[in-house]
Amino acid sequence: MTRIQNLFGRLRVIDKGRVESRRANELLALCRSLGVRIHSLELLNQALMHRSYVYEMEMSRAQSNERMEFLGDAILGLLVNEHLYATYASRQEGRLTKIKSLLVSETVLSRRAEELAFGDYILLSENERLSGGARRSSILADAFEAVIAAIYIDAGLDAARRFVENHILARMDEFLEVDEYRNYKSMIQEHAQKTMGVRPRYRVVSATGPEHERTFYVELRLGGRALGRGEGLNKKVAEQMAARNALRKLKLISENDSSDSRSSAARRRRQRKPLSGKSRPSAEGSAMSPRGRTPSSKAGKPSSDQRASNQRTSDQRASNQRTSNQRTSNQRTSNQRAPDQRARDASDRELRSGGAAPSPDRREPSLSTRRSSSRRRRRRTPRKETP
Repeated sequence: MTRIQNLFGRLRVIDKGRVESRRANELLALCRSLGVRIHSLELLNQALMHRSYVYEMEMSRAQSNERMEFLGDAILGLLVNEHLYATYASRQEGRLTKIKSLLVSETVLSRRAEELAFGDYILLSENERLSGGARRSSILADAFEAVIAAIYIDAGLDAARRFVENHILARMDEFLEVDEYRNYKSMIQEHAQKTMGVRPRYRVVSATGPEHERTFYVELRLGGRALGRGEGLNKKVAEQMAARNALRKLKLISENDSSDSRSSAARRRRQRKPLSGKSRPSAEGSAMSPRGRTPSSKAGKPSSDQRASNQRTSDQRASNQRTSNQRTSNQRTSNQRAPDQRARDASDRELRSGGAAPSPDRREPSLSTRRSSSRRRRRRTPRKETP
């Protein structure tokens, strides 16, 4: 594009087309989060329109995002190939093909679409949404490619290139290093054809859970022998996990593969469901483990938060002990002052009545003691005889 075309492109007014106001505001918010400027919101709206929504609204099938997904797939492949050709000048075509297949794979595209919250903006039929279509990897990946096509149609190839560079190519090293993004099905198929001349077979063993959140269990068989099993929220993910476990069994990949299907499924559920107060991650970004416990750096050693909590508990116990000791001391002092206070009260009453104040240490004899003393005095005194 020339400078004049670029200038006129920036000055273009956003065309809402037949998009209603509320939907237009949602699409504008998506553009801001993606860091792109699309002038025709109707194009972006079509890129996020699934065929199930088109059927439900009795619209033409051409109004879904399938045609745009077809164009976006070709544009994405072109831009990725262009980048790889310029970046890896010494690598052979076979190696570049493998890297490209990884970067444009459904796994990578669906993960990026999920991280960018595409599922909140895709138009689906009611049944498709209830069955978990907004989280289905195939729907997310197709929407991502359709958005690339919308950017290309609206703003040209340079705008589409910037979008792909920012959201795919910028994280290429991460995608190449993490085993979770590798295509295990292609790896096991290539190995099987080279060594045995056969293709692996996948069979769904069972499926559990409600209709909108099913977990599939798939078995991989090679040459009539079961090599691995896998599970996932859809059949493709389960097949990938079965292929990964088969590669592990054949010692073709290490056992330290970090991509566990159960933890991946739990991570996706945490991203799409609000967390409760107990399982909410801390300010530092730590998340709960699949079993609900916070991971610690070393087994047996308390974390910093736990040590701080123990310190607060110890301080509270010491404060309670000091308070209890102070109460006991005050009680003893009160008990010691009680007799002296009673004696002073009795002395004050005697002075007010006009008598002598008795000594605090002298006690008045009891009635039985006075009677005994009187009888002893009568026995000692002789009686006077009468004349």
